[in-house]
Amino acid sequence: MSPWPWRKAVLLLCLVGLLTGCWNRREIQELAIVTGIGVDWNAETEQYELTIQVARPALVPRPGEAAGAGGPGREPYFFALTSGPTFAEAISNALESRTRRLYLPHLQSVVFGEDLARKGLTEILDWLWRHPDVRPFVDLLVAKGKAREVFAGKAPLEDISGRAMVLLMERAAPHGRARSATLLDVMYAFATPGTAAFQPAITLRNTGTPSTEVSPGFDEFKVDGIGVFDRDRLVAFLNESESRGAMWARGDIRQTTVTVPGRRGLLTSFSLRGVKRQVQVVPQGAGKLPLMRLTVRADARMLQQESPLTSTPDEVLAFLEGALSRKIKAEIEAAIAATKSAGADVIGFSESLRRADPNLWHQVSANWDERYRDLPVEVTVEVYIRTTGMLR
Repeated sequence: MSPWPWRKAVLLLCLVGLLTGCWNRREIQELAIVTGIGVDWNAETEQYELTIQVARPALVPRPGEAAGAGGPGREPYFFALTSGPTFAEAISNALESRTRRLYLPHLQSVVFGEDLARKGLTEILDWLWRHPDVRPFVDLLVAKGKAREVFAGKAPLEDISGRAMVLLMERAAPHGRARSATLLDVMYAFATPGTAAFQPAITLRNTGTPSTEVSPGFDEFKVDGIGVFDRDRLVAFLNESESRGAMWARGDIRQTTVTVPGRRGLLTSFSLRGVKRQVQVVPQGAGKLPLMRLTVRADARMLQQESPLTSTPDEVLAFLEGALSRKIKAEIEAAIAATKSAGADVIGFSESLRRADPNLWHQVSANWDERYRDLPVEVTVEVYIRTTGMLR
């Protein structure tokens, strides 16, 4: 008998010892699955205040079952409130009264209170980025007010608010109301000279109800523009119009609705899509900042008009194209003015300059926040109405 089969068997047995095995275990009954974290700063106590949302998997409604069907206190989550002089210690203090370990791989969103965001987020972002269980794609948001108050809100069609905020951003982003900002996005902005970070702003609004006896109102989440950061500090909020202007300028809008008045003042609504942006860097001479020529192009489809249901003449379409272009241009210019006032280039002109003229960028990158305030920008918007939605 040939000795080779035996030799192969011995070799395989030796290799088995080199294989890695299970080096750790995490039993689900020993884990507290965290879905959202709200972080506030208490200036009086000089401590971080955390609102940690923990899921109750057994109470998550099954298909066809209403949320909280078991009655009050049977929500599919609960909140762990804790505080500490550092973010890391505040997280650690949450374990003092918990029988389970905080499990972060399913963390959906982190909401920063306005006071904390204006103070600075370096310490929290450093902890989130270092922690092996936190995914780089967790959504970051800034609250207008206290993060703890925002977590008191509800999402009518969702069970867990931490997840609901992420879904809200996914629906709002294509329409230009804001854009999601992940941990990876924010860290990239911090690591890139001249690039300012932003986070969607979230607040609460009352849903209202036709009959409070039959269906009582409650506070629900609302995307309310974006918060603009200078490094790690919140410096300004952009309103919804300015936020959409920034998204136009960044080319981040996939589809949105714009309404403009026609020749007789009658309103016409359009769906705009196919948005493209281009930045041309035009030198202005030695020692001078270049001119940024920002061009935005979009296709429009008529959704509704107040005039009678007849075909629209070409001259009227040309007038409406001009009205759409002017309105979008006004939103973009308002966004540029607001970001210049804050000294935060969230639109990305610094990236365009760095690619076009690395030597000039090297000269101005150290104080780009100040130089950006004086950056000349020329905006051109071109809108083309592709269809009126009529058969004739």
